[in-house]
Amino acid sequence: MIILKPWETFMVISGHYGIVDGSSKIVVRSLRFVTNEATYGPFGREDGTPFCFSFQPGFSFSGFHGCSGGGYLQAIGVYISTGSDNHIEPEPDRRRTTPYHRSADKSTNYKVARIYYT
Repeated sequence: MIILKPWETFMVISGHYGIVDGSSKIVVRSLRFVTNEATYGPFGREDGTPFCFSFQPGFSFSGFHGCSGGGYLQAIGVYISTGSDNHIEPEPDRRRTTPYHRSADKSTNYKVARIYYT
């Protein structure tokens, strides 16, 4: 269990996904959470394909969504918010995250989930 301090916010959520136990099912194999205060994890095994979601300036974490089956986490997603209660017309353009994120030491390229927000 992770208990964040009231001022702590997520900056990066990353991990690995891949096949587990010789099955053909792709599952989330590990998760790591980086906040403005600390790094939590990795939880699980860092095997498979890496992924990473970095919170862009002006956007903040609102919650998780996902699905599980067979005792494994099969998908995880992140709800983000702008901190704004409403939008002024016209609606803002849909934007995409960058397709790759590079680790701080530039040794690893991560695939980034294409998450759209408005």
